[in-house]
Amino acid sequence: MNIKDHKFRMPSAYLKVFLQHAQAVGLPLESLLAGTSVAPEDLVQSDMGVTLEDTRRVLANGARRLGAGWHLALAPRLTIPAHGPLGFAVVTASSLAAAVDVLLRYISIRGPFLGLSGAREENDYVIRLYETTEMGGQRQTLVELAMLSIQVLLERPLGREIEGADIAFACSPPAYRDQLENAFHGNLSFNARRHSLRFPCAWLDEPCALHDEAMHRYLLARCEDEMQSALGM
Repeated sequence: MNIKDHKFRMPSAYLKVFLQHAQAVGLPLESLLAGTSVAPEDLVQSDMGVTLEDTRRVLANGARRLGAGWHLALAPRLTIPAHGPLGFAVVTASSLAAAVDVLLRYISIRGPFLGLSGAREENDYVIRLYETTEMGGQRQTLVELAMLSIQVLLERPLGREIEGADIAFACSPPAYRDQLENAFHGNLSFNARRHSLRFPCAWLDEPCALHDEAMHRYLLARCEDEMQSALGM
């Protein structure tokens, strides 16, 4: 899938989540936005896009001011509404299998620096994350935030935590490994060949707790519109 030159513009919703956390811990917004092209007043525009470079700079500023691993405190804020139409389309699907299909197809409208693939492997289903661009010094942070988001997008339809899932990172264990293990509900491993999340195939047949067929169809159309816009079609 070839998204046009603006493919690495991120939804402003995620930057707003970062800034809400900064305010909650008493960090001035100006220090988090330092060196970016974004001003606090810009974020009142709900449809504003943010470049990947500005997103990376905000994450780096946060790490300098709050310490490595600070982004894990964002986990409670990465709720379904934070993921826009994609999040709501996932949770209103009929089953986890249908929810996963939505996630795989439309992930790029929320996280254009990553792609997803999914496959059955014997008794397990494996979602693999692959990087579509160079993410620089914030690579591990961005991947961990993406995986935290996927965790939420699986748990909300299921109505429970994904205990028993295996989550692998193609990165070395960070200094904040203990915090990482507390943030995730599956079993973590590091230095893998590829980032992935593995769970029993039986989960795919479980119905989604918030299934709403009419709303789901509407939200799929919203996701498709956003995808076509990103593709320049």
